[in-house]
Amino acid sequence: MPFKSEKQRKWMHANEPEMAKKWEKEDESVNEANASVIRKKLLKKFGEDPLYREFILAKTPKEQKKALKTLKSIRGGNAVRLMQKYVKKLQDESVNEISGVDLAKKVLKNKSYEKGIDLQTANLIVTIDKAYDKNPALQKKFRAIPLAKMKQLVMKYYG
Repeated sequence: MPFKSEKQRKWMHANEPEMAKKWEKEDESVNEANASVIRKKLLKKFGEDPLYREFILAKTPKEQKKALKTLKSIRGGNAVRLMQKYVKKLQDESVNEISGVDLAKKVLKNKSYEKGIDLQTANLIVTIDKAYDKNPALQKKFRAIPLAKMKQLVMKYYG
């Protein structure tokens, strides 16, 4: 669970260091996953232009700095601002986005009603997801279903 504020992070490290370390690891893995998704979406939108592509795919800070300098000199400062604006939009979307399966697992863990999912519905979603363990392609498709549609399907067949 990521920290809600810097003040909370400091308090957790001072009073509950074990849990704080666990939360830091979870936050890092979420950030890495989001970065990967954002990079893919950036490539999809800007990847045809070799200058943007070079900047997006740069592995080291030195490569990134060089690619940024080239991009600015040829395309201008607006090119960078355009990409920054798009990244900000993607970050805002990814913060609000949580898969139905992840939300169902959270509901079961906390034993609380959240975003219209009760314990029974959450249990059914997680059970279906586990049934797809043997078929990763179907599991991926199931996890991609929007939360509202997932609830509707579960209620249609089990409700």
